Amino acid sequence: MPKTFLLDTNVLIHDPDSIFHFEGAKVIIPMTVVEELDNFKKSNDSRGRNARTVSRYLDELRVHGKLSDGVPLEHGGQLRVEILLRAELPPQFRKNSKDNILKSEDGKSQSALARYDAKSKMLVALAHGNIKPWGLKPLNTEQKFALELLMSPEVEMVSLVGVPGSGKTLLALACALEQIFEEKRYRRMLVARPVIPVGRDIGYLPGSKEEKLTSWMGAIYDNLEFLLDHPESPGDTDHSVDELFESGQIVVEAVAYLRGRSLPNQFIVIDDAQNLTPHEIKTVISRVGQGSKIVLTGDPYQIDNPYLDAASTGLSNLVDKFKGQSVYGHMTFSKIERSTLAALASELL
Repeated sequence: MPKTFLLDTNVLIHDPDSIFHFEGAKVIIPMTVVEELDNFKKSNDSRGRNARTVSRYLDELRVHGKLSDGVPLEHGGQLRVEILLRAELPPQFRKNSKDNILKSEDGKSQSALARYDAKSKMLVALAHGNIKPWGLKPLNTEQKFALELLMSPEVEMVSLVGVPGSGKTLLALACALEQIFEEKRYRRMLVARPVIPVGRDIGYLPGSKEEKLTSWMGAIYDNLEFLLDHPESPGDTDHSVDELFESGQIVVEAVAYLRGRSLPNQFIVIDDAQNLTPHEIKTVISRVGQGSKIVLTGDPYQIDNPYLDAASTGLSNLVDKFKGQSVYGHMTFSKIERSTLAALASELL
């Protein structure tokens, strides 16, 4: 019995050749995915190039027959473009989301979230599907999958990649607070960012190292203040951001100062990791000690390092090298949840 693989837009954008990777299997691409790829084709970045590559592959495969009926692939498998029918969804699902549309064999609309388990080689239900870390409720399917990775202790390293305002850093910090203060799983949180000067370098700023880093950690402070003031946050941890820093339960650091250190029993967040080279990423990960978890967040299309691009950044290299490892999980975000204005600006500007 051949296996069946359903490819989402994120998979094809990351690796257009994934169509041909599943030897002897049935590969299905939903029509909604084809439509989403068409929307990317005009972009002048790697997403646009990859979307155009997938479109070219599909055009070449049409010589073997109708894609909706299924066409043979060189590896012995088959590719089929599935025409999904839109049906009535339960009220809790947003009807304008293509991720919530699924056609089952009896024609009824059904939706279920699952993850691939590398050990059993099967799809399994989300273990943390209903969790709200630090009172934070996931706003879309992408955030639910990210929380599954962030809250699973067996996943020791997580990369969250995607557009600004998608919630990457906020989710990572919320899960860190939950597992440090509520579950007592980690001793403290370490947050680090690469110091890439846009104008003045950190050395030219006045004050101590900690005072200098405050200027570079503005986004982290903003997110932590939001979480601590969140109306559904746990009431037994009534502390300000400054008090948590003074207690040592939250530590901020520049990535450059992590060299040579060992970091056990900590929840480590590396923000803006797209500005790190492959060598720097390796140096950071090799610092992770026993009982720690590391989360790297970033957007390969928002690089400040003049010597890197979306293809050469260490974050993209990490995602490629660690694929399939049982201790690693990755999530790509495409939905902006910061605000309606932020989403509109991202689309129009």
